[in-house]
Amino acid sequence: MIRLVSSFLVSVLLSSFAVAQRPAPLTYQAIVYLTDGGRVRGTPDEVINGSLTFVLSDPLYFRGTRLNSYIVPLEQVQRVVIRRIDKRRSIRAGALIGTALGGYLAYQSSRKSAFRSPVMAGFSIALSAATLGASGAFLGSVLGGATRQQIRPPDTDDRVLSLERQLRPFTRAYAEDPPFREQ
Repeated sequence: MIRLVSSFLVSVLLSSFAVAQRPAPLTYQAIVYLTDGGRVRGTPDEVINGSLTFVLSDPLYFRGTRLNSYIVPLEQVQRVVIRRIDKRRSIRAGALIGTALGGYLAYQSSRKSAFRSPVMAGFSIALSAATLGASGAFLGSVLGGATRQQIRPPDTDDRVLSLERQLRPFTRAYAEDPPFREQ
């Protein structure tokens, strides 16, 4: 019973960082493929009046002037590939799952071959939980960026309006001030 309680306390202690932090607004990276064959990569800033404003990942230099943002008319967009930049959510989930799994496996292992001291049993469970928690966080980081979403405009007359509606949730302006915020 002492081992179970100690493994639970270690799991809670190691994963408490996930609960204690405030959620940050999600940021996205987008690659826009244009109908003329070009492409633009950056963070979507705002969708307004039939155009998409970007904060560029790699600034452009044009005649000695540094350009940090770029405006893409939505009529020229062939497709948009969007992925989430912030991997904190997947890192936390991986750490939490790894910690719980490590604590459980170490507890089950200690039931088969008992330790001489309850302190050593707790230390072994804590070390196993921490090790698998770190491994889970690493896997969450690696696998967290694997989710991508592809947006293509429909072949109808209102393709600009459709693209505006599909792209708006992925912009910085929407993340800072969503239209239907709970009071």
